[in-house]
Amino acid sequence: MQNDLECGDIVAGVYRIDTVLGRGADCTVFSAEHTVTGMSFAVKWLRPKLAGTDATQRLIHEARAMMRVHHPNIVRLRDLECDRGTVFLVMDWCRGVSLKNYLHDYRMDVANAVSVLLPSIRGAAAAHGRRVVHRDVKPENIIVSERQGKRDQETVLIDFGASLIEDEIEEGSALLHEICGTPFYMAPEQIRGNEPVDGRCDQYGFACVLYEMIEGKKAFSEENLGLAMSQKLEGRPAPFRQQKIPRRLQWIIRKALEPSPHRRFANMTEFADVLEPYRARGRRSSIRTQH
Repeated sequence: MQNDLECGDIVAGVYRIDTVLGRGADCTVFSAEHTVTGMSFAVKWLRPKLAGTDATQRLIHEARAMMRVHHPNIVRLRDLECDRGTVFLVMDWCRGVSLKNYLHDYRMDVANAVSVLLPSIRGAAAAHGRRVVHRDVKPENIIVSERQGKRDQETVLIDFGASLIEDEIEEGSALLHEICGTPFYMAPEQIRGNEPVDGRCDQYGFACVLYEMIEGKKAFSEENLGLAMSQKLEGRPAPFRQQKIPRRLQWIIRKALEPSPHRRFANMTEFADVLEPYRARGRRSSIRTQH
């Protein structure tokens, strides 16, 4: 895949490109080193062939959303730069693995799952406080990392490419009804596309993720996407079966998965607060699964 960048290339005069961290439809993410300070960053590079298209405006929008939020569990934007005829983001490099890959290798009990996910839920609450809605919460967009100076894993929410900045959108704008996200984690109002979305769609996404962490499978049909969409719209998540889960925690997750956003928790902070009693205390560990 042609990125017009290779290992060792220097962009914006100071960022030396190293390895590929991930690829998306429009961008490639590289690790990079600042040639003066020696600090490591992640560079989200828009492919030059897309320069000047809607993809450029989406990346600039992502930068504007990220600049609003400063929270330890939200990836931090350091700069928006231009070089070689395209634009790119310079972000903190969240060292670790995606929650998707982490769940492939490890299984967690209820307390561990809540403890690992809760920091990024708090981060999303901070984003909502700045009128930024992520709209694409899923395991691939959550990084599990061990922070320097801390003993346990924490999660960081990344990739604000689908985000909505609520106070920059005019009332009645089509952007409020835009269908975007990842089907298995999208809220029903995102699927319907006939009503405006707000931070409660992120709450729904986190509830889908937490269910998957606890049960080891998705909350809705994995084999049939059409059936999964019907189950979402009708409010029929799969029952809890794999572990002994406190009844109130089951109720909390089901409430966050209500098909009507008005029946969920009022905001992300309330959702985080009701989850708080179920987090582990002290050192946590995960058990590697056998494949």
